[in-house]
Amino acid sequence: MPSNEKWRKQQYQQVGIVIFLLLALVAAVYGYAQYRENAGLLPVTFQTEKGETPRFYMEIANTPSQRQKGLMFRKSLDKSRGMIFLFPREEPRGFWMKNTYISLDMVFISSDWEVVGVRENTPPLTEDRQSVPGVSQYVIEL
Repeated sequence: MPSNEKWRKQQYQQVGIVIFLLLALVAAVYGYAQYRENAGLLPVTFQTEKGETPRFYMEIANTPSQRQKGLMFRKSLDKSRGMIFLFPREEPRGFWMKNTYISLDMVFISSDWEVVGVRENTPPLTEDRQSVPGVSQYVIEL
């Protein structure tokens, strides 16, 4: 009987090791998937008036063609994702929602990274100019 208990204990230990290794593998695959999902994206953190610091991952629109296309033709956008439009200088900025199927929030930002203004819940599929008073060098769409 003692040898049977010893054998059973070894079996439980082996099963425990296999379960541990499987959990470690799942955690590693999940971590790698998260890393790959956000690769090439710029993490941006805002400080809200309430002191919260939400983080978003931005696609970068740095060329004229990237800025022109923006988020057009997207059917959905994850809550933690967006696009940052980088312009060479501060100017009055305006965006339209032509061929943009989802409502967006637009954050207009100065060259010193201060929020100039926000347009919330912009109506999709319109050519109405979305802008704020003042000049901005960067615009974030969420």
